[in-house]
Amino acid sequence: MNRMDPVMKKSSLLFAFTLLTASCLIMAASAAAQTESVLFSITGRDDGSSPRGGVVFDAAGNLYGTSEYSGSNGGCCGAVWEISPMPGGSWSETVLHTFSGKADGATPFAGLVSDASGNIYGTTSYGGNLSGCSSGCGVVFGLSPQPGGGWKGSELHQFSGGADGANPWTSLTVDAAGNLYGTTFAGGASGNGVVFKLTPNSHGGWTETVLHAFTGGNEGANPFGTLVFDSAGNLYGTTSGGGNTACNYFEQGCGVVFQLALQSDGHWKESVIHAFNGKYGDAPQGGVVFDAAGNLYGTTAVGGETNGCDGGGCGLVYQLSPTSSGPWNFTELREFKDTEFNDGFYPIGNLTLDGSGNVYGTTSEGGDCGFGVVFQLAPTSGGGAKYTVIHSFACSGDGAAPLAGMIFDSSGNLYGTTSQGGASQFGTVFRITP
Repeated sequence: MNRMDPVMKKSSLLFAFTLLTASCLIMAASAAAQTESVLFSITGRDDGSSPRGGVVFDAAGNLYGTSEYSGSNGGCCGAVWEISPMPGGSWSETVLHTFSGKADGATPFAGLVSDASGNIYGTTSYGGNLSGCSSGCGVVFGLSPQPGGGWKGSELHQFSGGADGANPWTSLTVDAAGNLYGTTFAGGASGNGVVFKLTPNSHGGWTETVLHAFTGGNEGANPFGTLVFDSAGNLYGTTSGGGNTACNYFEQGCGVVFQLALQSDGHWKESVIHAFNGKYGDAPQGGVVFDAAGNLYGTTAVGGETNGCDGGGCGLVYQLSPTSSGPWNFTELREFKDTEFNDGFYPIGNLTLDGSGNVYGTTSEGGDCGFGVVFQLAPTSGGGAKYTVIHSFACSGDGAAPLAGMIFDSSGNLYGTTSQGGASQFGTVFRITP
C-alpha cells in the first residue's frame, strides 16, 4: 500500500452511498441556495465513471474533462470527454477517447490543460509501460483537434518507473512556449517522485527532463498537487509526504510546500517554504495558487488542531505570505471540523481566486447530507476571512463528493465536477451562478 491510500481509503468509505431518509433530502434541498445547476450527468457508459479532475474551457466555450474509471461499455480504464452548450440551455457530450489500459494509459486521475492551439493534455496514473510497474507506470497524453473533425490522440511520454518517475496523479501546467510541467508520485532516483518537464522536439515527439527528484526526509516526498509558476518563472507545488515526521496521521511526514528556482547553470534548486506539522495541516493533495499580491493559498486533506475525523484531523485552508527576510508566513484561514458537519470537511482539490481576492474551493464530505460543499472565504477588514457555504451537495441529482478545484468563466460563474451522484450516480459537471 502506498502512503496515499489511507486518505483515499478513508474518503472512499465515507463517499460510499447510503440510503438517505426523505427528510434529509428535503432539508438539503431547501438549505442550498438556488445557484447550482447540473450541466451534465456522466452516464457510466462510454464516458466512464467518477470524474476525479476538474474541467477546462476552450475558446468556443466547450468544457473538457476526464472520468477516472471505466463505464459499462467502451474501454477499460477511464475516458476523456467534451460537453458543449446547446440552444435552450442543455449540454451535449462527445467522448473523445476511452483508455485501453495499454500503451495509451489507464485511470486519468487528474483533469486536463489546453494550449493556445486548442490541444488538450493530461496524465494517466497507470497503464503505459507495463514492465516497469505492475499496473503500468503512467502516461502523459495529448489530444489534437483534426481539420475534418474528431481528435487525434498520442502518448507524449510513458513513464518507466525509474529515474523518469512513475504514477502521475496530478494535472499538467503549460508555459508560454508550450512546454508541459508535472509531477509523479513515485519513481525518481530515490523512489519518492519527481518534477518533470516535457518539451516538443524536432522529431515531432516530446523529450522529458527531470527537474527535481525528491529524496524524502525534510525536502518532501510524493508530490501530489498541480504546479504553478510565479512571475519570475519559479515553480511551486506540494508534496503529500516528507518534511515534519511528527504527524498523528502518517509516519512518513506531513508534507511540504516547495519552490523550484531555475539557476544560472540551468539546474533547478528546491527550497521548502513550509513544512506541515499535523496540528496545522497534513497530507496536502491539492496544489497552491497565487493572488495578485504574491500570496499562496492551498488546502490540506487532513490535519488540524482538534484532531477530529477519527483522529487525523478534517483538513484546512491556509495562506503563505512572502517576507523580505526570506521565510514565508503561514496563516490558517479555516480549519474544518466534523463537529461543524454542515460546513464540510476533507478539502482535496485546488483552490480558485476571483478578482476581489475571494477564495473558492470544495470539500469532499460534510455539508447538509454529508456529500460535500462549495465554499467561499472572503477577506475581512480585520485580516481574517469569512467562511460561507455556497452550495451543499444533497445527492438528490445535483452530484456528490467533489474532489477537484473549480474554474471561472468570464461572467463569474464557477464550473466543477463531482465524482459521484447525478442522474446515473456516476458523477456530474456543475455550474455555480452568483
